[in-house]
Amino acid sequence: MAVCEYCGTTYRGGAAIYGKLRFCTNQCRDRGKILELLDAFPPAAIEQQIEKERTGPCAECGARANIDIHKSHKVYSAFVWTSWKTQTHLCCQGCGRKHQLKAIAYSGSLGWWGVPFGLIITPLQLLRNVAGMLRRADRPSADFVRMMRVHFAERVAAARTRQA
Repeated sequence: MAVCEYCGTTYRGGAAIYGKLRFCTNQCRDRGKILELLDAFPPAAIEQQIEKERTGPCAECGARANIDIHKSHKVYSAFVWTSWKTQTHLCCQGCGRKHQLKAIAYSGSLGWWGVPFGLIITPLQLLRNVAGMLRRADRPSADFVRMMRVHFAERVAAARTRQA
């Protein structure tokens, strides 16, 4: 399975390809074409920009901590209906853990009540939250790096448009 260069979705099967970049759909390919603009920059400059963004203040609490992508996983079940989702948060590890703890409480109380999927999905979502809480924050996640590369490419494209 591969990961889309633009949205980060894991996919299998045919990919939409643009140069050396691989995307999950043609829509992501069309949006992600700007990533080829990064080829003009040395990798160290891109890494420096990513680290600069990472050490900025948390959008939720304002702390100057390592910012990263944190995911919280929820599940809700009632009788034969089960719904689950993953929410993405760009914040410090403390705020990310708060989101994950809330998702554990939500899923732990409302996830079990559907048959059969509530009984199957709820433990998985709880484990995903616990694993996210235990993740070390010493290095940026692949999701954060991908997102920052897209933002950096968008800023380069906007600057080129203004110059033209």
